[in-house]
Amino acid sequence: MIILGLKLFNIRSYRNAKINFDEKISVFSGRTGSGKSTVLVAIEYALFGSMINLSNSSILRRGAIHGWVELSFKQRGHEYTITRGLKRKGVSIGVDEKNMSITKNGETIPLLARATDLTQKILQILGFPEKSNPVELFQVTSYTRQDEIKKIISMRPEERQQYIDRTLQISKYQLAYDNLKDVINYFEKKKENLKGGLKLVEGVKEELSAQVRELENLRKTVEQTEKELKKVVEDHEKIYSELKEYEDQEKSFQEQKQEFDRALGRVQNLKTSIIGMQEELSTIKKKLGKQETLPANSHDLESEKTAIETQVSMLSSQSKEVFTSLEELGSRMLGKKTCPLCKQELDENLLSGIKTGYEQKIEQINKKIVQLKKQRRELEESLGKARKAEEESREMEANKIWVKKTEERLSTSIKECEELEKRKIVLETELKDHDKLEKMVNALRMEEKEFYSKKESLSQKLGIMSSNIHSMNEKIESKKRLLSEFEITEKKVKKLEEIMKTLNNLRESIRNIREVVRNKFLEDFRYEFQKKFEEIRRSEGEYSVDIKNDYEPIAFADNEETRIESLSGGEKTSVALSYRLALSEIAARASELHRTELLLLDEPTTGFDSDDIKSLPQILRNIQSIPQMIIVTHEPELKNAADTVFEVTKKKGVSEITF
Repeated sequence: MIILGLKLFNIRSYRNAKINFDEKISVFSGRTGSGKSTVLVAIEYALFGSMINLSNSSILRRGAIHGWVELSFKQRGHEYTITRGLKRKGVSIGVDEKNMSITKNGETIPLLARATDLTQKILQILGFPEKSNPVELFQVTSYTRQDEIKKIISMRPEERQQYIDRTLQISKYQLAYDNLKDVINYFEKKKENLKGGLKLVEGVKEELSAQVRELENLRKTVEQTEKELKKVVEDHEKIYSELKEYEDQEKSFQEQKQEFDRALGRVQNLKTSIIGMQEELSTIKKKLGKQETLPANSHDLESEKTAIETQVSMLSSQSKEVFTSLEELGSRMLGKKTCPLCKQELDENLLSGIKTGYEQKIEQINKKIVQLKKQRRELEESLGKARKAEEESREMEANKIWVKKTEERLSTSIKECEELEKRKIVLETELKDHDKLEKMVNALRMEEKEFYSKKESLSQKLGIMSSNIHSMNEKIESKKRLLSEFEITEKKVKKLEEIMKTLNNLRESIRNIREVVRNKFLEDFRYEFQKKFEEIRRSEGEYSVDIKNDYEPIAFADNEETRIESLSGGEKTSVALSYRLALSEIAARASELHRTELLLLDEPTTGFDSDDIKSLPQILRNIQSIPQMIIVTHEPELKNAADTVFEVTKKKGVSEITF
């Protein structure tokens, strides 16, 4: 990259400045604080934006509403112009998205109005790797800040080696090597955890074998028990069938016994009935011989009784009506001053007279009812006698009929009784065999009960054994699943061992690659260092230089190693600058960047003594491999190295540049 121009508007101490750059050496000279370093800050900000870790408030001029940086440069035959703007928004300062662009050969490259998109496009143009730190890489390859020329060679060996390994991206191999160790340790721990679980395998196998044997024994026991149960069931069915047969006989006998008992009862009843009928028949016959017919007029008496009862009922109704009328009249008079019937004034005499009248009427009715009831009782006595005479007459006729029927029934009962007596003799004979049958039935019932109990016990035992078999099967299946998991775990352990072996091989390969890459960079670094030193010194000295394996620069005089600290000021400066430029070249090559064409030096004499400063201009002019150098310094001696000198001054807080 060759810088062609830089424009500053309201940037730091600059209001409006325009700088055109040529190739070769440009020196910005001025007093400390005049604004020289702002030129380099503006270049870096134009390229990388917020990645340089400077706040927007430290870039925009104090009090300005907006400002911008415009950087033009040439890269691989094309001219680019970058514009980055800032604007104040209240108390904050942000990116001015409307003043942000990049052109290529005068044509605007289309971008989203975002600062990050602009930065990414610039990094693509400059060829920075995607995963690199572009600002750090730029500072290594092109931008040397204050005190950095001699800083590297004065570092402690370990610090310098880490810095250069990181710069040359060799540290990534060490990082990968170290990270792989953590990964291997992780897999090792995981493997050990898995192997810890595998210690249970033998125990599980033994338990499984014992459970399989137990299951087999259970199955044999079940098979034997099932056979026993089958025989018990068959015997039980046989006993039950036999018992059923005897129970049927018992039932038949009981029915016959009941019939016998009924027959005995009937015989006894018939005998009693026969005796009774005989006695009653004798009595009736005697009574029939003495029976006389009595006159009876019950019908007329009934009619007369009915008439009397009708009168009694009517009189009772009248008595109730009179009593009810008395109560109603009393209710109507309650609370009245005059009688509702006669309209006379109510007093105790009037009320007593009315009540007495009603009571006398009720008494007359009741006397008449008593007389009628007396007549009815007399009629009832007469009626009873008449009815009794009529009943005796009917009874006599009925007795005649009964006697005839009773004589017939008596004859039948006697015959039935004779038949039952015969049946009784037969049943008594059969009853003699009942005790034997009853004992046999009881014995069969006891035997049937025992078989049933045994069958239930065996069935319950089979149920328990079936449950145990089911439980044992579940345990066996659980153990088998566990063994399957162990097999999977063993495969995982083997897989982890293979992975760890591969990772260890890879780790060893990375270490070997790191050494190969490092040795290659060291060889190239050594070559570039010697080349830059010869370029700078132009064979003026008696010294040659080299680099040790830990990147320590060394000098030789007459083939004898000489410490850098013992060299003269100019020689030390040459060594430091050669070392710095060689590192920049190797770093650019490691990152596959275009060959370094630009070198920015910010106060390169910091830490130099007077001899170093005096020798630096010639050293810089001897560098021909870098087309463009931009140097910021407050040392007048460095103007002697310049092809173009820019004087920077500050008046009333505003920096100005004169050519």
